[in-house]
Amino acid sequence: MNYRQDPSIKFMIVLNKMMSSITHKMAPHFKALGIHETEFFVLFALDANGPMTIQEIGSKIDMTSGTMTYVIDKLEKKDYIKRVRCQEDRRRIYIELTDQGVDFWNEIISKHMIAMNDSFSHMTEDEMLQLIELMKKVGKG
Repeated sequence: MNYRQDPSIKFMIVLNKMMSSITHKMAPHFKALGIHETEFFVLFALDANGPMTIQEIGSKIDMTSGTMTYVIDKLEKKDYIKRVRCQEDRRRIYIELTDQGVDFWNEIISKHMIAMNDSFSHMTEDEMLQLIELMKKVGKG
């Protein structure tokens, strides 16, 4: 088969272009929010799941431990998160949102939802849900 006609190759090219397009469109949005995209995903994971270890957060958002440590340090300096030692196992350290982090998250998530709805306004909700399911299927492959 000619590789130029192979659907899997075409899929990878389109997927790469899609991610580049979304990243390019969202960069000014994250800058306006005063947060880096990776910081946003950490805050999202903590808001959705509650306190977690750095490894658990990294697993949820698919980020390496080195990157995680850097992002956690930045968020801690901004007083959006804090490290808390587990009382049962002092070796475990949980990351949790501070009150200031919760306030910041509540402030930016509504703005983020508006930007995301604008970015995907050309798609119906059914199309987005279908795409989500297809992407999950690809991810399991």
